[in-house]
Amino acid sequence: MSSGLYKEYPDVYLPNAIFTKAKTIEDNTKALLLQVKRIVQMSTDLLILNADEQPWNELVNCILNGVVTKQLFEKPIRKLQVKRMYMDTGEDCYFEAAYLDDVLDIEVNFMLEANFSYPQSPLHKLKVEESLEEQVLGDFTLSPLWDPDSRYCPAFAAIKATCQLGNWQEDQMHAGMGAVAILEKARALGADRELLHCVPAIVVIGHRWELNLVYEDNGGNYIVGGPWYIGGSNSFLEALKLVLVIEELWKYGSKEWWSGMVENVAVKACQKYIDRKKEKAAKPSPLK
Repeated sequence: MSSGLYKEYPDVYLPNAIFTKAKTIEDNTKALLLQVKRIVQMSTDLLILNADEQPWNELVNCILNGVVTKQLFEKPIRKLQVKRMYMDTGEDCYFEAAYLDDVLDIEVNFMLEANFSYPQSPLHKLKVEESLEEQVLGDFTLSPLWDPDSRYCPAFAAIKATCQLGNWQEDQMHAGMGAVAILEKARALGADRELLHCVPAIVVIGHRWELNLVYEDNGGNYIVGGPWYIGGSNSFLEALKLVLVIEELWKYGSKEWWSGMVENVAVKACQKYIDRKKEKAAKPSPLK
């Protein structure tokens, strides 16, 4: 099995980043296969039970985080994290751009965002060294969300997930508008088109997963490209394909997107306030 995966994905080599800190390729392959098997079991149970949205969201959360029932190995701390959006909290608006929720009633179940607690994160270092909360304005945020827990967590992707009776067109609209909010926030922070071309918007209906890419055309209009089928949870091979595609998405977010948005745009946006406060503090007070 592992030799076949080597041939299919020669640039991946089933790295330790796939769900575990396993020290050998054999252990990591075992963990991967157990994960895929568990995904199919969970999906089959949900299909038989004709489950509603919440249990399917638990499965989506499982797939995104790489969680199996019995973890064989400790999960590593990654540059990205999964932000769960609970729809039954009574909150009026999730997005900083309030009109997205107030007018269109946008519902996004998950966001992939930068992990502020990642030890090597430049934002984490700024918080430790510069005390960001004291330096930056209270209403400043790097996220398109109102949630204060995401204040220093730039968002990478939006995910709309529902049960197998969901409507593809409607759910694509929800995911697409969530991606638009991410894109608008990135532009407001200073990310141009060359640095951030598009934002992933994933739609999950039951066991089927599709990827869309939201971008701006030359006229400033937002376009939803796709969808592209990236796998499913209803069979072993489809789930294996899905897990590997999700891992590639994580890799892109941890490399190209991270270097552009986190290490460049987000740090500069925070540093602007820090430098301004230092300059103000360095100025001599006027003599009375």
